[in-house]
Amino acid sequence: MTSNIACPRCGSAKISVRNYARKAGSVIGTVAGATGSVAASRTGAALGAIVGPARSVVGRVAGAVIDALCGGAAGCNTGAVLGNAIDDNVLDNFDCVSCGHRFGKRRQDKRHS
Repeated sequence: MTSNIACPRCGSAKISVRNYARKAGSVIGTVAGATGSVAASRTGAALGAIVGPARSVVGRVAGAVIDALCGGAAGCNTGAVLGNAIDDNVLDNFDCVSCGHRFGKRRQDKRHS
């Protein structure tokens, strides 16, 4: 529940936040970031094997895991920021617990009767 937002229909402060775009953006960003990082680490390992001595399999796997974690974290953060912008500016992100009205941040200050 949020405390500084009121329902434009009934004025209640009992509001729940949905954040669907933020959640979806976080998941999509995590998967995309991890996948992209693993693909890049495979390419780097292949080029390194051609140019210099081959690294051990354990080192390549550890590098891929670390790359995936870092890429996934960066992708998650980026997806969350973009999803938050969508939640705030496009979607009806708030639900009034009292009257069931759904509204967005852009309409929170407008009062309807």
